[in-house]
Amino acid sequence: MCRGMNRSCSLVVALCLVMTVTGCGSDDPPGPLGALVFVIRTSPATSDPDLTAIDRIVIHTRSVEVIVSDTPTGSESKVTIDGRERTIELRNASRDVLVAQYQVPAGFLHQIRVFPKDVTIILKSGEVIALPLHGPQLPSWDQSGWKVVPVDDAPWSIAANEITGVRALFELDREVLHNNGVGYKLLPTVKGEQFAVNPPPGEPGVFLAQITVVFRPGTSRSQVDAINAGIGASVLIAPILGTAYRLKLPPTMSVQDAFPFYTGKPEVQGVLPAVNYALNDLSPNEGTQANHTTANLPAAWQTVQDASTLGLVGSHTVRVGIIDTGANIANPDLAGNIAINQGEIPAGLTVVDTDGDGVISFADLSDPANAAVRPADANMNGIVDGVDLLSDNRWANGVDDDDFDNDPTTLIDDLVGWDFFNNNNDPRGTTTATDCGPTGHGNCTASLVGAIGNNGTGIAGTAWAVSIVPIQASTGIGAVPDVTFLSAAMYLEALGVDIASISQGWHIASENANLSCASKKTQSTNDVPQADFDNGVTAGRNAFRVPPFVDGMGNVTSRVLYVFSAGNSSMNLADPNIIAVPKDLMQDVLGRNVLTVGSVDNTTTSSGFSDYGAPVVELWAPGNAWTAVTAAGGTSDCTGTSCACPVVAGTAALVLATHPALVGNPAGLHDRLTSTAAAGVDVRPGGCSSRESNQPLLDANAAVQP
Repeated sequence: MCRGMNRSCSLVVALCLVMTVTGCGSDDPPGPLGALVFVIRTSPATSDPDLTAIDRIVIHTRSVEVIVSDTPTGSESKVTIDGRERTIELRNASRDVLVAQYQVPAGFLHQIRVFPKDVTIILKSGEVIALPLHGPQLPSWDQSGWKVVPVDDAPWSIAANEITGVRALFELDREVLHNNGVGYKLLPTVKGEQFAVNPPPGEPGVFLAQITVVFRPGTSRSQVDAINAGIGASVLIAPILGTAYRLKLPPTMSVQDAFPFYTGKPEVQGVLPAVNYALNDLSPNEGTQANHTTANLPAAWQTVQDASTLGLVGSHTVRVGIIDTGANIANPDLAGNIAINQGEIPAGLTVVDTDGDGVISFADLSDPANAAVRPADANMNGIVDGVDLLSDNRWANGVDDDDFDNDPTTLIDDLVGWDFFNNNNDPRGTTTATDCGPTGHGNCTASLVGAIGNNGTGIAGTAWAVSIVPIQASTGIGAVPDVTFLSAAMYLEALGVDIASISQGWHIASENANLSCASKKTQSTNDVPQADFDNGVTAGRNAFRVPPFVDGMGNVTSRVLYVFSAGNSSMNLADPNIIAVPKDLMQDVLGRNVLTVGSVDNTTTSSGFSDYGAPVVELWAPGNAWTAVTAAGGTSDCTGTSCACPVVAGTAALVLATHPALVGNPAGLHDRLTSTAAAGVDVRPGGCSSRESNQPLLDANAAVQP
């Protein structure tokens, strides 16, 4: 989903494999073991009519063996790693096909040999051509197997207790021959390359050696450890809130085999593929705030201000949580709109609600009436801000005053948000980011929600008065682990926020997904067998049916409207073979509590990078050519659905300021935003002709009308 992300092909293949790897070979190799994920990448024929006439090549295997050695040049030996019959379909198209995950001896791998039971070529005309195993059409396939060898002749390293990926490069123009005398002939050897089955540490993607398991409420850590011991899994990320664990699987256990192991346990609520969600890039782009007019915000600001008894464009009674990279709580364009956790204000501090709006805000602390309890200006910036609160031991008293999780040792002094990645009460992440890249992402989205307007600095956000709860959930290099996200979402629920702005996600797709218009180097997960895709999706959807999202009867209890960015990969999210996580899985449970937003360039045209697909993408908002406030204090131009999302979240905050009856009714708030939208957006995915017309465009003024 991250527009402009330069992801390697190996990452794409790691995605292609999630939830698909099959069981290991029946013959367990001796000695220290690693795991081998074997993939075949096909490239289509392009010119020879005899080759372009091929639809697919079907190989039924009888066994697979490897040639291995202890050292790169040591004595080689043969080891049979698979005696199961499998079907490999090599289509005349660009795709990755998973064969299996195998146990293999640790050391060095020189060859993979696939021994066929039969080989068939199926033409696009429907004609079926069986190739004899003995003869010139399959030279040596029967005796020595179809061989996959390193493209650079250097053996592949297999580490003990780790997974290694090998991808055979099957180009039909190169590997298949045809002449009138012999007919079709397949060459005996194909080149292969090693690839990483997991994304680099801390970066977004799907993990093939890991899995996320949500245990039922009340399951203890000792119970979790006992269940994991059954297969030798270990905990990588433990939850701060809730019972979602990121687990590392041993090489003897594939992801596919782990699903039934965990779903069969009564202590398990659901299982998810282990995913680090990508922050949807805010790509640099020159531009002005003409987007305010596109969303009809200037008129909305006037409507909201006229309706406010305090003359504000918004209200500090409305809280918006932003699960991202955190935000600079001392930035002068944000500081006054950072939420103070009302339950965490120590009982001994008497703070006057000077504006009478029912909440203690930084506007109240700035009033002379609160001079006695106002924190000192710890960072010497001339304003009262969140850093000052965290630096004052009267406020940050070392006590979990609200203790909503019934654990006084957690979430201590969460006065102005929380860092769920590092588990501390400073949600700033980095305050040195000068743009909207991986570290400054959250500050820019926060400013588009609620930078203070008409104050002579920075920009005007969507809601000029609002209470922002900044959440740092990112690894710091552009990814949010799914377990961390779940803890953060549960925190926002417990805190009682009204709206969550979430500009992140990832995609999982089956082999039947239509990705013809998608940006495949970013968030694609192509060519996953349909049965495995369905299995993973079904198990994953159970994972969100836990408090605080639903009660014990399965009824929705969430009071939060989750606003998600659609993503920046030109994907059709309405395709049932594409699952966007976590938003699709949350929507399945929470229904209209979830709202997905696409990006437009203007009032009539979608952004070419934006994901699309009604009815999944329900609303469109300007996402191109914004200016936002950076963590370091300047401004940065940015583009992406990550911009469209906070504009809708900020508009939702304006709606609640003028329609307080909708507070605690996220489905009603959702309907207000969508039912008042203007029609007319023509959706044009990048590189494709028009796919949808007359889609709904955010109309902020219509939404806030009485």
